This record gives sequence, C-alpha cells and structure tokens, in this order.
Amino acid sequence: MKRENELMKNKDENKNERNAEIIRLFGIEGVPQHNRSMRWLVQQASSMGARFNPYSDYRHDRYGSTFEIEFEAKRTGIRYKLDVTMFPRIADLVAARINQADLSSPGASVSLEPMMSRIFEVRGGWWDLAHREWISFCVDNDADLDPIRAQVVWPADRILTIIIALRDDYRTSLDPEQYSLRMVLEKALPMYWLAGMAPEEMDFRGLTAMTLVSNLAKGRTDITSREIREIGMAMLTDPEPDYSAIIGEIEERYRSDDEDDEDDEGRIVRVPMTIEACNAYISMLAATDENPTPHIPVEEA
Repeated sequence: MKRENELMKNKDENKNERNAEIIRLFGIEGVPQHNRSMRWLVQQASSMGARFNPYSDYRHDRYGSTFEIEFEAKRTGIRYKLDVTMFPRIADLVAARINQADLSSPGASVSLEPMMSRIFEVRGGWWDLAHREWISFCVDNDADLDPIRAQVVWPADRILTIIIALRDDYRTSLDPEQYSLRMVLEKALPMYWLAGMAPEEMDFRGLTAMTLVSNLAKGRTDITSREIREIGMAMLTDPEPDYSAIIGEIEERYRSDDEDDEDDEGRIVRVPMTIEACNAYISMLAATDENPTPHIPVEEA
C-alpha cells in the first residue's frame, strides 16, 4: 500500500509539473488576460481527466511550438488528442498594444479576432485502435459572431470549448454542421465497443441505436434528419433508454421517408450503379412506355 501511495504521489507531482510547464511555456508576457485563460484551461481540463504534454513530438513548422492534450469521451470512450501550436510572433504582435485596446467596447471582438484566432492553431485526432495511430479530423470551432455585442474570446477559452464538446462527442455530433465528427463516430464507435473500451453500460442495442441515429441523421430529408436527431437527443436525456423501442422508432421514421421518395406509381426510383444495371433499367422503362431517366450512361450496341 505504501508503494502504491508513493506511485500515486509521483504521478500527481509529474502531472502538476507538466501543467505548470504548459502555463510557463505558452503564456504571453504582458497579456495577463491570456495567461489567466491558460491557467483556466489547464485547471478545468485537468479536472475532467485531460492530460497535458508540454513537449509534443508533433512538428508543425519552424514558426511555432506545440503541446498536446489527450482525453476520452465520457459516453463513447473514444480517445481524442488536440495538438495545439502557438506562434510566438503572432503573440508578440498581440502583446505589443493590447493594453491600449478597450476589450469591453462594442466591436472589439471583430477588431481583434483576426489576430486572436492565429495565436493558436488546433488540430484534432482520434486514436485508431486497429492501426494504432492518430487519425486527424477537423476541429474548427469558428462561429458567426455578433459584430457589436460579441465579447473578446481568448484562444485558450476556445480550446476548452473544444474539449468540452469532444468529451460529449455523441451529443455534439447531433449538430447538423458536425459532419467531420459524425464521420469519426461512424468509424470509431463500433471499433471501441468491440474492443471493450466503450462504457460498460453500452450494450449492443445501445451501440446499434446510437449508430443508426448518427448515420441516418445525414443524407435524409431535412425533416427526417431533424426528427432522427430529436430521437437521439431524447435517448441521451433518458436515464434508462429502451433501445429496442428507439430502434423501432427509427425504423418507422426511415420507412416513412422512403415512402415519401416514391413516385406516383409507388415505385422507388434508384439510379443504377453499373452499365449492366443501366441497360436493364432502360429495358424496363421501354417495356412500360416510359421515357428513360436522363444522364444514365448507356453503351451503344
């Protein structure tokens, strides 16, 4: 027990040292707002289980230095990493006259955003268990800001919002604009479940329901996508979701959408994918005295 306590103590000390090094190396002299934001990032992210590495092996380019943040999503178990590169030259330019800026004045965020957003560059990755490598994906968190009322956002605050969003990755993926994250979940979620690295409470029915929602919320009609996302959100808020009933509800909505896609005669129109299928499709249309659908490639005899 004494040995275990010593190991835990050393682990905590190493963690504290790394966190302090992050704040020291990536602070900006003369910009106390940024430095407070960095301390807040390290404190809050660490409390959520994130690990900081101030000496990343990632080499962006000769203009910046990089640190890493690793953490796991609480609902899916997927392991994520952020590579954060700081550009000292941009930081120096911000520090040169930031004390002359009234950061609370209307429009201040619009004036400073072009430089603030360039202090850090963030790249996301998820750990591929099959190939044992990091797979990159987009983590752009830019938003349309109110040019008058929006407040100045410090770069470290942006990073914290990304961590919060990815720790709740499944809920975040239900946002219609989160295309990249849905692609990550499509590949990673079954992999982590099969490897036993998803939360214990996620059984196969739960995996199926979550995967169906993620896959069918894209590529359907706008109405159907919204309804399926609503099913997904309800599943997340239910303390004891009935996954079988949820799957049945999704299936019903899916079939209803297919019925809406049928033409007047009730035949669902699908464009053939091969030349042979195209020829058979044209023959079928000719036999029913219908005009062939335009733009289908047909080889001349």
